[in-house]
Amino acid sequence: MLDAGGLERLASWGTGPAGSLAGTVAELFEAQVDRDPAAVAVVGDGVEVSFAEVEVRANRLARALLSRGVGAESVVAVALERGVDLIVSLLGVLKAGAAYLPVDVTYPEARIESMIIQAGVRVAVASPGTMDCLPDDIDVVLSNDPGLAGLAGGRLSADERGALRLEQAAYVMFTSGSTGAPKGVVVSHAGVGALIEGQQRWLGVGQGSRVAQFASPGFDTFGWEWLGLLSGASLAIVPEEARLGEALLRTLNASQVTHVTLPPAVLAGLDPAGLDPSVVVAAAGEALPMGGPGGLGCRSADVQLLRAVRDDGRCHLVAVRLRSRGHRAAGHRHTGLGPGRAPDAGAGRCRG
Repeated sequence: MLDAGGLERLASWGTGPAGSLAGTVAELFEAQVDRDPAAVAVVGDGVEVSFAEVEVRANRLARALLSRGVGAESVVAVALERGVDLIVSLLGVLKAGAAYLPVDVTYPEARIESMIIQAGVRVAVASPGTMDCLPDDIDVVLSNDPGLAGLAGGRLSADERGALRLEQAAYVMFTSGSTGAPKGVVVSHAGVGALIEGQQRWLGVGQGSRVAQFASPGFDTFGWEWLGLLSGASLAIVPEEARLGEALLRTLNASQVTHVTLPPAVLAGLDPAGLDPSVVVAAAGEALPMGGPGGLGCRSADVQLLRAVRDDGRCHLVAVRLRSRGHRAAGHRHTGLGPGRAPDAGAGRCRG
């Protein structure tokens, strides 16, 4: 439980200038489709998929879900490995007016079943390789069902799905259970616009950016990553076999990633010299073991601090950009913060 001081700090972090970006996830994604339908939305599984293609596939899946009785106030489990189909499925659920429950398919079956029961899930999206992790009484829509191609791919109308409202649930995220049984937390669409504006203002996420999709779908940072699409950024899927050390560095460079969020434990195994100096690196998920940029294994002189979130002297999120040291990974483009996207001058340094 937070004491009075903790509540005051929490309230101060959650306030700021009122933003102008408002809309549900589906509406904000559709705005990006209208802006540049041919732009690359997702890079993964050996392909590049445009915003327009993701839109069509998500609309078809939404209609399949609606035909199964899914709608507002429904929670649909999405049990897929990280990849293009996962992103399409999340959008399909949201376009149907429902909320998604991300299911990490590596979880024990007992935990998955508990999450599904608590969330009141009756319908799920899965693949032939992941559907066995779900309870037998769940109605499963296969993400690669050939029948989806026969459904209309145009944008859904309010008559089909009902009106989308900011106060509706967008997704349900379960806690780790480290302090007891995992608990479900419902997140609405209401704060999505502020999240996107924060990414744009503080980290420079936007059109031309490429955000790495590293986190497990069951981890809260996952939403931080994939919702970068709503800024017009592309999402680069990090394969399961390339999530550590040199393999991760090669993937980030080859995918021309401009923004990546990693746990400090993963950052500790990376050589900062191997990462392009233009990349914005956010460390989150656990308290940094050292103060400020030192927690990334870098000398303070080697990094530019963009944003920090602190509590009781410990740093829980820090975003930095490596300073140029006369080195740039081959083929990598430089993406600056851009006008109006200056680093947070008041962030200071995290204290160790």
